[in-house]
Amino acid sequence: KTINLVTGFTAGGNYDLYARLLAEFIGKHIPGNPTVVVQNRPGAGSLNAAAYVVVVQPNDGLNIGFTANALPLDQLLEGKDAKVDMKKVRWLGNLVELTSAVTVWHTSPVKTLDAMKKQEVVFGSTGPSGETYVVPIVLNDLIGTKIKMVTGYPGINEVMLGVEREEIQGRAGSWANVQQDRKSTRLNSSH
Repeated sequence: KTINLVTGFTAGGNYDLYARLLAEFIGKHIPGNPTVVVQNRPGAGSLNAAAYVVVVQPNDGLNIGFTANALPLDQLLEGKDAKVDMKKVRWLGNLVELTSAVTVWHTSPVKTLDAMKKQEVVFGSTGPSGETYVVPIVLNDLIGTKIKMVTGYPGINEVMLGVEREEIQGRAGSWANVQQDRKSTRLNSSH
């Protein structure tokens, strides 16, 4: 049999790389040594992938969702209106522990969290259920930053491209993504 590892991110980002690494080895530790195939279903901070696995696919153990670390917060924030009932999900494990980071492009006039409390800064996001959205909104609510969100980017790579093109001024996401994928860029960060 084949196991589908459904990741909620575009190809080439950290989560995609983690999913492909897992797919390469996990089949050897499952009876029958099944083939594991990665399927990318980006969007909405990996909520699209979670909905596909939980709502669309049969509950037969052959579809595994590989979603964002912040996705369970969607249930907490949305309550009964959440698109995926996370109480129906069986958690298998965690490949990495990630630290969230808020980063702004080097040309942004806003360089610190204190400055973000005084002046609006525009961030890009995949959608309202992902880390790229939740972290800035929590900062707005908890410490009074003025982060305006632009949603609809397919994945973190596209968010970063939007930052580099200066369509937006910053983003939230994992610090590992900044370190791994953007060593040559000039980002200012607070984490």
